[in-house]
Amino acid sequence: MAEPTDLSPFEWLARLGPKLVERRPKIDYWRRYYEGHHDLPAGPSQHKEAFMRFQKKARTNLCKLAAESMVHRMRVVGYRDAGSRSQTDNPVWRLWQQARMDARQFGLWRKASHLGSSYLIVGVDPRDSSRPLVTIEGPDTVIVECDPADPMRRLAALRLWHDSIANRWMATVYLPGQRHHWQSAKETKKASGRISWRPEAWRKRDLPTRSLPEVPVIPFVNADEGEEGAAEFDVGIDVQDRLNLTLLNRLSAERYAAYRQNALLNYVPDEDPVTGEKLAPWKPGTDQIWTVPPGEPGDPEPKMVSLPQTDTSQMLQAVEADMRAFAAVTLTPVYYLPGDLINISADSVAALDAGHVSKIEQRHAQYGEGLEEALSLMAHVAGLDLDLSSSEVVWARPENFNPAQMADYATKLRGAGYPLPIVAERIGDTPQQVAQLRSEMAADSIRTRLSGAGQRQAAPGGASADTRGEQLELGSGEQE
Repeated sequence: MAEPTDLSPFEWLARLGPKLVERRPKIDYWRRYYEGHHDLPAGPSQHKEAFMRFQKKARTNLCKLAAESMVHRMRVVGYRDAGSRSQTDNPVWRLWQQARMDARQFGLWRKASHLGSSYLIVGVDPRDSSRPLVTIEGPDTVIVECDPADPMRRLAALRLWHDSIANRWMATVYLPGQRHHWQSAKETKKASGRISWRPEAWRKRDLPTRSLPEVPVIPFVNADEGEEGAAEFDVGIDVQDRLNLTLLNRLSAERYAAYRQNALLNYVPDEDPVTGEKLAPWKPGTDQIWTVPPGEPGDPEPKMVSLPQTDTSQMLQAVEADMRAFAAVTLTPVYYLPGDLINISADSVAALDAGHVSKIEQRHAQYGEGLEEALSLMAHVAGLDLDLSSSEVVWARPENFNPAQMADYATKLRGAGYPLPIVAERIGDTPQQVAQLRSEMAADSIRTRLSGAGQRQAAPGGASADTRGEQLELGSGEQE
């Protein structure tokens, strides 16, 4: 089994740095497609200039929809700690709130969805040593090396970035219990320049600092364990390029062949005596009558012909087919894509969502483990002596439910005998909301018992017969 001490800190820098730089072109490629800067479709060489005018307009960005459809359904809403008596004031969840992860978590999922992976780094806030500092990074600045025999065990991590103020490359190597800092020896004004990994090309930026016992860089890889991460839309890029080419052809046809074209045969136009340019036989207009002088004796008679316009309906059908193909290969709900879905039923939406919801639930299970480890590291920094081995994060339900469906579902659960807190949890309430519901129910129960006890004490002193009957009925119920 490999150990972090098998290599020196600088050897880890020289090992991880080239790997990080090597994968950047692929990450930049995914970023371009997410942002809509797709590879421009190419047209026939004889129409090169015409095609170039439409190339940038012939791009409909489905890749961003595929990535965002995942982010929209991924939201951590609570933290369930089996060892905590109070879920309303959970100290670990308070750390999550202090790090403002309620809002920042979407950046973590968005990077993983469109760049293939993202990273959460847990450290110590330099302004308060008892408070954790959480940063979110992408795969273009951070890389992690895991044990080949145990992919869940991290050996080392590297964060590499270009400081535009100092005009140098900065690097931090994370090892168990320590961090090492370097900067490039020479100034580089552009982040796109080549990086040397020789020992003389780097110098220490600071002394080694203490870190957490484990490598505090937690990866969230958009792939199965042991595989390289990939963007959600990576399998659909070919379909995206095909769709862009079809749109380019449609725009060109609409610009140059969407109207009926007229042609004049067997006619030699006159020339302008000054410029020598050919003169049109007429000027088109709504109040004009087109006349053509007869040809010379023996010449063929001038003839007017009309060419039909190009039918673009089949191209539009091809675009819709490509959109459905993109939705199929990326498991993106078709109602996210432009189409003709109008007034579809709730059952149809659920059916269209099945594959997408299943994929999201897999990501919940996968990413939840990483978040639980991150919260454990944050608790360690804050000095919380807690056993979090049986704790878990709680995700918002990925399904789309309308209020009527949710009310009907809750009513049926109550009818089946489910306690109200369990029903609240099933319909999507957070652990904090469920804990608050339990507290309010307990308070209502205490108030009811106190009210009943007061009525029983007042009954012998002159209560009415009806009141005494109700009290007797309550008393018999309590005995039962």
